[in-house]
Amino acid sequence: MKNYIILIFLVFTFSCKQTGKETTSTALPKVKEVEQKETLKPIYEKEYQTNNYTFHIKAINGEVTKLHIYTKGLENNFDETFEIEGQVLSSAELDINNDNFKEYYLKILPTDDSGNIDLMGFASHKNKSIYKIEVNESNHLREVNTDKISFSDNKIERSFTSDGKENGYSYNLIYIEEINKYILENIFKDEDSKYMDFTENDELAKKIATFFKEDYLKSDVNILTENDRKFQLAEVDLNNDGKKEIFINFITPYFCGSGGCNMLLLDANFKIITKFSVMQTPLFLQKETTNNWKNMLIRSGESFRQLVYKNGKYPSNPSVVKKYPYSPSGHDWVLFDEQFSPSKTYTF
Repeated sequence: MKNYIILIFLVFTFSCKQTGKETTSTALPKVKEVEQKETLKPIYEKEYQTNNYTFHIKAINGEVTKLHIYTKGLENNFDETFEIEGQVLSSAELDINNDNFKEYYLKILPTDDSGNIDLMGFASHKNKSIYKIEVNESNHLREVNTDKISFSDNKIERSFTSDGKENGYSYNLIYIEEINKYILENIFKDEDSKYMDFTENDELAKKIATFFKEDYLKSDVNILTENDRKFQLAEVDLNNDGKKEIFINFITPYFCGSGGCNMLLLDANFKIITKFSVMQTPLFLQKETTNNWKNMLIRSGESFRQLVYKNGKYPSNPSVVKKYPYSPSGHDWVLFDEQFSPSKTYTF
């Protein structure tokens, strides 16, 4: 009887251990699973089956890698060979912009000593053709061999060490219809900062303060109280020309009324693009563009209005723009929101 009880105890203990192992394995983050499987191979081959077509990757890795990308089954099949400096480590099929059409991303290891990993991407355009994605990266300096890229849950995240601090950013995919181009933008967030990095630029804030005092608010500056002299900023490349436009959000009673506050949009040389009135933040930048400039959504009253760039500017008063039938998307870029896009407040 005693032996029988011991046997039952051992079986039960072994069963619990096995169950615990399975649960732990299942609970591992997807990122970790991907990292564990990544091994550099002399030849990297991968085929993705998606609805009515297949996407093929073949890379012969070397100092200069020969990369062959082709599809089968599309209305306009893609078939191109690239020579790249680096070696293809892995790939992923994702849908970052949630348009129900897949993108394919390749993680490319460097052949130099920097350790900086490159991304290469291809987007299915409405399941009819494949477009090569233009990848924009942050210019933050990275310490050698600290750069990592993770594919997970329709997201790409990059992490690295800069000036002894852990930093990183994720990516946002946009499609510019006018030029038929997909662009992968980075959204950088310093974990040690309570502000979004595109809203925090002390040197730029000093230049804006000078612009206010010597130009834009020259006739007002002497009557402004200390409490009136506050603003927030956001730097965004609205037209993909490589130069960042500057939003200035006025947040004090002198610049605000019952319908909202004034806002300025400047180009990189402090030339005024649009003087906005009665703006109710947050401001939402959409993926879609018009005349190569991002469309915006802003609340006016109880509805949203879409501000579209035309004839060199955006509409200055959202309240006179027709109501927009949809709410902002979860993938719109949010500006001047305390929860999702906290901005540093400056004085002048």
